[in-house]
Amino acid sequence: MENRDYAFDFAAKNASYFDIINISPEKKSISVEQVRKINSEIFIKPNGERKIYILEADNITEQAQNALLKTLEESPPYATIILIGKRASFLSTILSRCVYIPSAVSFPKLPEEIINFINEFEKSDLGEIFEHYRFLEENKETIEDFLDFMQIFFRESLLKGAVNSINKILIVQKAKVNLRRNANFQITLEDMLIQLRKG
Repeated sequence: MENRDYAFDFAAKNASYFDIINISPEKKSISVEQVRKINSEIFIKPNGERKIYILEADNITEQAQNALLKTLEESPPYATIILIGKRASFLSTILSRCVYIPSAVSFPKLPEEIINFINEFEKSDLGEIFEHYRFLEENKETIEDFLDFMQIFFRESLLKGAVNSINKILIVQKAKVNLRRNANFQITLEDMLIQLRKG
């Protein structure tokens, strides 16, 4: 994420729901020691619904980024890490584990079938999961594009103040990563739908 003001506005609006931890550089950049502290404290459960770390990371060192990798990949389900900085500031290994939100947010127009699918899905109950999976299976050849559009839908919702959209973006991202690792298509997407429906 590049937009510092948006990140802190989001934090201010949701401080009563989340534990917000702001990490600023102690000197010129975020250090390995600061990241190691995050790595140890992130596994302490929050007082609120979630624990959100906001790192002002434009000048984060390469060593600090490497120290953060495993935590980004295996963070507890209640934790979110927001890195504020330009894409050029981060290693490719960091970027591959993050969902990027640019400062000048301009979303492409979503296809009607995506909007209709999500709207119908969010009104349904868990017993109808298989019907929605069948729709995804019909779009198997273009499933990554479909999941990209789902993330865009949830990002738009997040920018409008729907705080639970953070979880939904991450759930879809996990499904995308698992599919790239050749995980079972049906199991991966049914699990994604179940987790999305739980919220």
